[in-house]
Amino acid sequence: MNKIIMSVLGVLWAVNGYAQVEAVEGFGGPCIRAIAPGADNKEFYFLTRNSLIKQCGTLKETVTGFIDAEGKAIAISGEAVYVATDRAVYKVGAVKEKIFEISDGEVINALEFFIGRLFIVTTKSLYHCDPINMRRHKVIGLPEDNIIFLKVCDSRLYAGSARGAYFIDSRLRAQKIIAAHLVDDACGRGVSFIMQDELDLNKLWLVMDGELMVSTDRGVSWAAFLIEGTQGLKINALIQNVHLKHLLYFATDTGLFKIDLKNPKPQAVLEGLPGARVNSLQYIQQELYLATEHGLFILKSDNCPDLTGSREDKYIPQIQEVQAAALHYNMVDPEKIRQWRQRLKLRALMPEFNIDYAKTMNYDSKSYSYIRGPRDWSAGLKWDLSERIWNSYEDDVDTRARLDSQMRIDIIDEVNRVYFERLRAQEELQDDMLSRNERAGRMMRMMELTATLDGYTGGWFSRRVSELEAAAAKFTGK
Repeated sequence: MNKIIMSVLGVLWAVNGYAQVEAVEGFGGPCIRAIAPGADNKEFYFLTRNSLIKQCGTLKETVTGFIDAEGKAIAISGEAVYVATDRAVYKVGAVKEKIFEISDGEVINALEFFIGRLFIVTTKSLYHCDPINMRRHKVIGLPEDNIIFLKVCDSRLYAGSARGAYFIDSRLRAQKIIAAHLVDDACGRGVSFIMQDELDLNKLWLVMDGELMVSTDRGVSWAAFLIEGTQGLKINALIQNVHLKHLLYFATDTGLFKIDLKNPKPQAVLEGLPGARVNSLQYIQQELYLATEHGLFILKSDNCPDLTGSREDKYIPQIQEVQAAALHYNMVDPEKIRQWRQRLKLRALMPEFNIDYAKTMNYDSKSYSYIRGPRDWSAGLKWDLSERIWNSYEDDVDTRARLDSQMRIDIIDEVNRVYFERLRAQEELQDDMLSRNERAGRMMRMMELTATLDGYTGGWFSRRVSELEAAAAKFTGK
């Protein structure tokens, strides 16, 4: 079933997509488990099954390797780099130092820094340690069960297990944030990923049993986020586009997909990416890196506006709608000329109707007076059948049609120019690097272009944008 879904979505992407994935040179082949930027974002760490690799610019070096162990996770705090394997945690610097080890029957799944402490997830518990003395303590409130995920979001630490999702409060106690009936009724369900939405800080995304769920109240209530065409795909990780926050990428066992939250139709990112499991996603210097079973990949050319559908669909009307509204408002719609021609044909069938009235006046010379004669009334119908072949009014219609055609071309040219200039200004506003003055200037330009489109459409453009935004808000639950 997965292969069928991928093939269908692959056709969709080939037609509509701009994305292209390239393999990162020197990282082909090995399975990449995790990616982490260094403290200064000048160096980056990549974890494979049996080694930790550091890259700085074009220089790449293997920092350390693991014998009879499998790499699991990376955590960075300042200059300190911590690496977890399935059996131990190492602090990596000039030398590799083992600082944490678990007993038989446990496996380390993840680690994370939070409030100055190192949190280590195993299949049986969640430990927190002082990074100096590494004295371990268990987080209270978590079940002795398979804990598989850990993530810091908005000053909160979230954990995912086979029994549900939890957040760790300031007292280092776990509180469950997902309704028990969602996980207790089905054996084997587990929360494997949690992410906070960057557009709405109250919204949380969660992957449970490989399926996507969403909460708009910071975990108080949850609902399944159904994406048509992705049934059967197992989701491993999520990330939002750093430029366009409404674009959401999700890594699956069969590749990378993206959706636009304004119009959530999934698109498969297939070009250049083998159909293998994508383990994790990470932005490095505003470029998206993919850690996969077949090596490291980078997503290229995915910041172009998607003019074929998703991004404009919910927030601004399609260009064809705007053109039609402008032509209708300015009364140069081609339909008007067609109706005129049809009426001319009907006119030739209509008779000319006349009513006459006649009154006779006679002068009587004997009585020296006028005598009114009989009053005559008449009515008549007249047809000019030659007008069925040629009507003189057709010259007037042809002249008006030529004038309307030229006016229509001028209006469409101007509407196209303003519409796409507004679209470019809207895309430029997504750039997080804009200064306050630059952003204000682009906002004013967008308002000016919106006013121009309203002028051409009699205010229809702004009304339609409001309708589409309301529809989008209703769909996404905002």
